[in-house]
Amino acid sequence: MAGALAPLLPELADALPAAPPALTDPAAERHRLLRAVAAVLAALSPATLLLEDLHWADPATCEFLGYLATHPVDGLAVVLTARAAIAGGSTPIHDALARTPPWSVTRVPLGPLDADDVRRLAPAPCASMIRRDS
Repeated sequence: MAGALAPLLPELADALPAAPPALTDPAAERHRLLRAVAAVLAALSPATLLLEDLHWADPATCEFLGYLATHPVDGLAVVLTARAAIAGGSTPIHDALARTPPWSVTRVPLGPLDADDVRRLAPAPCASMIRRDS
């Protein structure tokens, strides 16, 4: 199945199986690509897939996460960050994840940082990154 990714990832052609013949049905071809990405993740497992800022996710990413929600990969932990749905509506990522079984998800709501939180967190990592060339 992973060979379906070969035309999309020519730099990995040596590591992937040969591409299967193209399908005439675009929906079937799309499904095969989703299965291929899942197969690669399964081969890499145990692993963690981290995707951030999913409120900006494109339709293909939402479709893939919807696929993973209904076809979980053994040994794959998925960590996602996204802003809460907009009041009175939802985003494509929230719609895609609505298919995820509730028992398989742990939601951790985070509030905004106040000024004291930022002052406490900002200096530690930033101090080592400041260059003092001048």
